Amino acid sequence: MIGYILPFLQKLTGSSDQGSVRLYTFKEGAKTLTLRFTALGLGFVSNILLARLLGVEGYGIYAYALSCINLLAVPAVLGLDRLLVRETAILAERQDWGMLRGLLQWGNSLALGVTTMLVAVTALIGWWFLTAENAPTVHAVWVALTLLPFMALTKLRGATLAGLRQVALATIPEELVRPVIYITLLAVAYFFLHTQLTAADAIRLNLTAFVSGFGVGAWLLWQYLPQEVKSSFPAFHSKEWLGAAFTLSLLSALHTINLELRFQMLGILGDARDMGIFAVAVRGADLISIPQLAINAVLAPLLARFYSENNMSRLQTVVTKGAQLTLAITLPIVMVCLIFGEWVMSIFGPEFSQGASVLSILCIGGLANAIAGSVGLLLTMTRNEKYAVRSVAITLLLNVSLNGLLIPRYGAQGAAIAQATCFIVINMLFMWWANRLIGIRPTAFAGRFW
Repeated sequence: MIGYILPFLQKLTGSSDQGSVRLYTFKEGAKTLTLRFTALGLGFVSNILLARLLGVEGYGIYAYALSCINLLAVPAVLGLDRLLVRETAILAERQDWGMLRGLLQWGNSLALGVTTMLVAVTALIGWWFLTAENAPTVHAVWVALTLLPFMALTKLRGATLAGLRQVALATIPEELVRPVIYITLLAVAYFFLHTQLTAADAIRLNLTAFVSGFGVGAWLLWQYLPQEVKSSFPAFHSKEWLGAAFTLSLLSALHTINLELRFQMLGILGDARDMGIFAVAVRGADLISIPQLAINAVLAPLLARFYSENNMSRLQTVVTKGAQLTLAITLPIVMVCLIFGEWVMSIFGPEFSQGASVLSILCIGGLANAIAGSVGLLLTMTRNEKYAVRSVAITLLLNVSLNGLLIPRYGAQGAAIAQATCFIVINMLFMWWANRLIGIRPTAFAGRFW
């Protein structure tokens, strides 16, 4: 895939200079896109196996348990992943190795301490509310709690490598190692055990794969961490870092709640069947988000660097080219999902095909993200996260209201309408802030329509 993407990228940027930042950006983008799409294929296989092993209700419980862990990951990480990408890029550029070592030690220690507390508190809450009716769900959440420490440290490790401009390497453990091991374990269960797994069983297999990927990722970070960092005496700006992390954590919390609210409110106002159908539709819609996630991973350290240098022309160029590439790759994927949605959903099992309309609605929201470009990332990397927080908070209120109104009447379709609407609104708010605060137009149509 890299061989096909790179010539297009070089033509898009109008540069073949091997030393240019733009060429580096899109080379890394091509590598990361390749890994993301490979991971997406592996993810499809694993989710097909999961859906067939667990059934609609079992898959719904599995999705709900992982949704709870994704919510807990926000306070566990405390916004440190975004802080590490930004500050690692800046400190590495300045060659402030002692400060970088202090940042890494401080961030990992803080995340591990908070994670331990969250696991203990959540386990006790689950025990307090345990009943015969919710026992399968509570047990699945308990097992999923074991993922939380590895999830938090994995995010920080990936953020550090991304800040060091090793974006593709940062994704290998999660995009290749973990899914390959997970698929292998699920395939053994599917073809040889001939029995339906519980959601807790599936999460245990996921934990095995997660730990394996975590080990590979830790080794990669040690190999690519500059020797000067390892030999330097750590310096700390704990108060400054904590303040920045708090704001970024608030942004991550609001953003994650916006996404996970759909599962939580479906669990409360809907049923396990709605949850299972919606969860599978979300997996299908993940196709649309892959290009932007890959390009964002490459752009993040560059946005922080150019803004710190007050190089606004290069900042605008990188943002525009990234948005154009995102839209160029995303649009065909959206069309495929809209036209062949029923077939895409039926891959997970015949009972899931009724969720084609849910997938189509989610595709509209995904397209809105692609058109807006990396605008949320732009605000974060330019130290304007507090304005992003305001936008996400407004959208969260809208999200709660729409889900509360639509889910009781329309089920999974209602949750999809709420999500698509919120995606459109939040991107409009982000674009307004980016243009007002930074003077940057983030879309692929910069200089034309926006």
